[in-house]
Amino acid sequence: KTGEEDYAKDILLLKSLKVHMAGIGPFIPHKDTNLKEWKMGSAFLTMKAVALTRILIKDIQLPATTAFNVVSKSCCNQNSKLKNESSIKALACSGESEENNENVKKIFRSGANVLMKKVEPYKYRKLYEIYPRDEDKIKSISEERREEEWVIYSMGFNISSRVDL
Repeated sequence: KTGEEDYAKDILLLKSLKVHMAGIGPFIPHKDTNLKEWKMGSAFLTMKAVALTRILIKDIQLPATTAFNVVSKSCCNQNSKLKNESSIKALACSGESEENNENVKKIFRSGANVLMKKVEPYKYRKLYEIYPRDEDKIKSISEERREEEWVIYSMGFNISSRVDL
């Protein structure tokens, strides 16, 4: 059984359940769990699954997951061919932010349409570790929001302030 077969079954399950929102992201093993030896998921396969889900379920909300960003960084650091060639020149931000922004663009181009940001104070972020990753660069919430808004607008999207519950 391949990861692609699993994704296909999962996408069909999402359709049959008529879900309104689904987070599709790669698996990331954590060193402190029984799954620590499992292989990390694929950024490419994740983009493919998001794209197929978008085609099959047109009105679903698909978040750009943090796990996708982490796996994309790992892949891009190991194999520069996977890195998106375009760059964000209008933003004077760190290389890490630029890479994050490129990853957001990649997954949005694949079909994601929701961006969720962490808003907890930095001193608490290290206490909530889902998967190991480099420490985030400390920025204000408003600075992070401005960067993300720029990325969204640069792709030709608008930002909704409406929340349907």
